[in-house]
Amino acid sequence: MATNRADSLFARAEAWITAAAADGFCTPIDAQRLAAIERTASDALFADTENPPLVVAFFGGTGVGKSSLVNRMLDETVSRVGVERPTTHEVTLAIHRDVRLAALPPELPVDRARMAPHASDRWRCVALADMPDVDSADARNLALVRAWLPCVNLLVYVVSPERYRDDIGWRMLQERGARHGWIFVLNRWDEGHAAQREQFAGMLREAGFLNPVLLVTSCRPIDDSTAGKTAPPDEFDRLCAEIQSAAQAGNADAIRRAAESERLRELAAVISGCTARLGAPADWMRVRESCEHRLQNLEVLIAQGLEWPIRAHARLFAQRDANWIPNAQALLPARPALRDAPNEHPPDTTEASTSAATIEREVAGGLATAEGGALQPRIWDAWADAEFATLADAVELEARNLGIQAGPLRRALNDALPGAADLANSEIARALRLGLAGPSGAMRRLISRLLGALVRLLPLAALAVVAYSIVRGYLRAVSGNLGFLDVNFALHSALFVLIAWLLPYSLHRLLRPRLEHIAETAMRNGLRRGLSRVGATLLSALDEVLLRAGQHRESAVELGAEVAAAEPKCDPSAPFLRARRPR
Repeated sequence: MATNRADSLFARAEAWITAAAADGFCTPIDAQRLAAIERTASDALFADTENPPLVVAFFGGTGVGKSSLVNRMLDETVSRVGVERPTTHEVTLAIHRDVRLAALPPELPVDRARMAPHASDRWRCVALADMPDVDSADARNLALVRAWLPCVNLLVYVVSPERYRDDIGWRMLQERGARHGWIFVLNRWDEGHAAQREQFAGMLREAGFLNPVLLVTSCRPIDDSTAGKTAPPDEFDRLCAEIQSAAQAGNADAIRRAAESERLRELAAVISGCTARLGAPADWMRVRESCEHRLQNLEVLIAQGLEWPIRAHARLFAQRDANWIPNAQALLPARPALRDAPNEHPPDTTEASTSAATIEREVAGGLATAEGGALQPRIWDAWADAEFATLADAVELEARNLGIQAGPLRRALNDALPGAADLANSEIARALRLGLAGPSGAMRRLISRLLGALVRLLPLAALAVVAYSIVRGYLRAVSGNLGFLDVNFALHSALFVLIAWLLPYSLHRLLRPRLEHIAETAMRNGLRRGLSRVGATLLSALDEVLLRAGQHRESAVELGAEVAAAEPKCDPSAPFLRARRPR
């Protein structure tokens, strides 16, 4: 039941890593780490999964006597002993003839495995495996051992007095110490010394085995050279008793729980590593706050840096359009979408600014190409693009410094940046149209219209007064009452009409806004709104990444909690097991 639950957790972890990798938060290395965790258990070898035999493997280097120990236990030759050079090239699995094997897992190299049924009831509950030599010159032997080790419950590590710290075997012990139960055998003890046993026991304690089961045996056959001599110490019977003790229900379950616990601990470590790179909510808030602060500073910098292009555009607008109000409605082209098309010219980060003369030439050239059609002010330039690209670099670096997987964030920012120029320029063009269409406030426009009317009406009224005076004077002169009007009257009448026209005309001219000033103010306001929208777009992209990271993190935390809850409890003082090390 526990194995089924563990398999379910592994399947969920695979699905989670696949989903997180699709969003860029996990890498192929994470998937490889998960795939490297051993899934095969000893239960998979046998048809009876409720009470399977305990798989005991004899493991060690060349010539230490593994095969001899297996044969001696079964009182028959089931494992081949080397003749020319003591070595084993295959896995020999000795099982009771009543034990049924299941369909072996496909990852096991069964072509180099030999089944050796036996009839010894003493070993009915134990499957004895003789493993190839781990230090053989044939690299396939070590690969074969590694392939079968996940199926092993109890490892009998066999060494000789002269080779009790074999490099390969010792590394595998340190690597796999928590995945198996362990019994240590100093074979060929007739060649050994008591100090070697003590030294080996000390090494095992340093490796984490608090009370290692360390036995000495001698499977050397008696011949003429040894006849009559005192038999060397031999704890073979105790070895058999220890193996049978390990096969008892309580100890066997403890060994299996330890292996299951180690698998789940490795799974938890993979999930924890991926979760850490997703970033904590507090870390993401730091990244967002940093991005907001950088955007505020960058808006000020961009506004200052684009002041010359704005002035150059305003001057050329004023020079081009003398009758500017009728043409104001033609200044705004269709506004493009933010992400419809990237800039045709990538940012040129080699130049941080442009001279005023260069800007004016570029602006003049742009306006010349637009003659006869709608004018589109192109204020945004490559320098502004480069500054925003630098901001994206800084935000990415901030995330990486906090341990966050920054790939998805950088891709989101890169997707948003190409539309910055079109968005800013469209806002500038829109503001320019509205500014030219309504160049001043409502009261000022009302007064301006009133003065414009007075420019026409007051001179007409003055002319009417002068005309009335002329007619009246003429009639009086004809009747003989007065003389005809003279030059002084004509001069004063002309001055009167001129003043009636000049006074409202002058006031109207003073209140009429200048095109250059209107264009500058409108484009500054448009640039400010454009920068605000570009910043909002970048923050929106960051928030989208933050949301996806939070969703993956919640799933990972939930999965990690279930893995921790499913991990079997292990007794650190249980026999045959290495003491657990902290996560």
